[in-house]
Amino acid sequence: MSLLFRFFLLFCSKDFITFYGKLRREGKVNPDVMAIYATSFARWMGLYLFVVGVFYYNAWQFYLAPENPWVRGGGLFVLVFFFGLFLWPRIKALEKTAFAYSDGALVEGRLFDRDSYRKLRVLKYAYKVDGKIYKLKRAGQSLLDFIGTKQGDGATVIYARSAPEVAVIFDPELFDQRCLDRERGLPEHRPVESVST
Repeated sequence: MSLLFRFFLLFCSKDFITFYGKLRREGKVNPDVMAIYATSFARWMGLYLFVVGVFYYNAWQFYLAPENPWVRGGGLFVLVFFFGLFLWPRIKALEKTAFAYSDGALVEGRLFDRDSYRKLRVLKYAYKVDGKIYKLKRAGQSLLDFIGTKQGDGATVIYARSAPEVAVIFDPELFDQRCLDRERGLPEHRPVESVST
């Protein structure tokens, strides 16, 4: 799993790689949590490679020569399109969750906007750290959750102390499955600053 996790790190930000490197040097990495992230990454990567493989298999079935520039161009388009549309957002979501929970501090966030794009419902929260306001989006809400929220509703946000712009909505029940630091305990809910909407 360590090798797979290192492959995952190739797609991560410099801030997270630096944080993980420090955690690893100190011998604090929880191998069980690392395996959870590596498995999720492998699942999404496998699905991505399957879609790309189907494209190339169909191109071969229709007797399109691989050296044909249209096949090469189409293949490159499929690789880039599905990577950007499908795989990249999922890798970034995994990184954001790992970073926020592993280097996390809690703060109160406030809902300031809701967007609905067809079936994709997004809640937008603002939170304040050291006097600066940051924003985060929470996508994939159920219709009932989406309808049941209103502007100004509060939510507990966990953010990475070394990169406060990296944050997710906090779920204490999932902390042990998301925090890479095996010596870190559940953060106390003591919001330092709240933001009004």
